[in-house]
Amino acid sequence: MTIGSYSDPNYTSTTVEDVIAPLKGMKLSSTGLETEIGTDLSSENIKKQLKTWWGIDATDEDIAEILKLYNDGKGLSLDYAISEVISRNHTVIGWTTHGHSGDDVPLWAYGPDDLTGHVDNTEIAGHIAKELGFDLNKTNSQLFIDVDKIFSKDNGDGKLDKNEYLLNMTNSSNPVLEIGDAKLPVDTNILIKNGVAHELEGIVVYAPATGKVYIPCEALSLVNGTKINETKINETRKAAETA
Repeated sequence: MTIGSYSDPNYTSTTVEDVIAPLKGMKLSSTGLETEIGTDLSSENIKKQLKTWWGIDATDEDIAEILKLYNDGKGLSLDYAISEVISRNHTVIGWTTHGHSGDDVPLWAYGPDDLTGHVDNTEIAGHIAKELGFDLNKTNSQLFIDVDKIFSKDNGDGKLDKNEYLLNMTNSSNPVLEIGDAKLPVDTNILIKNGVAHELEGIVVYAPATGKVYIPCEALSLVNGTKINETKINETRKAAETA
């Protein structure tokens, strides 16, 4: 975030009120605003929601810019387009990126052997694991098992055998991993079988870029309908890792 963007040529005289005033009427994030707008992308509705939830009196030109950016074929979301245009036209706040940047992020740590100085973000998990006395590699192998290495993909015969799986994308926003008659909603720690929901020790992870799905080791016993001990779990995991 930058204060005194190219849209504010007189930024040297910008006051705190200039920066804060447009933000005071904002009651929702841009994602929440997009939800309120819904599927009605008429100029009237977008103006109404911007006024209601952000206190912004958008012009016809603002709406035209938003819709042009949203429909330019680059796959940008509506909330991105709204943020871009409203920031530029109604605030003195600019953005170098709408994603992550390389800026340092402040971190406060208290207690013995706390973190100090510049620390790479990937080192934080290792530090916490050390202080709490557990092994991250062992934890990963317990919580994240590649489904492909344990089960076979659905063969498409219309019946999901107990050793087959498929990723049900009927609702693309909420995929569900199905293994036999067990259902595991992605991004949750729930396994549903025979109408009973079981709480898992870890969550089901889906990586769209690779198409991979990972489940906690604990889920294997529930899928098979039997409880298996730690030794058996480790044997299954090791077999998967060498497969």
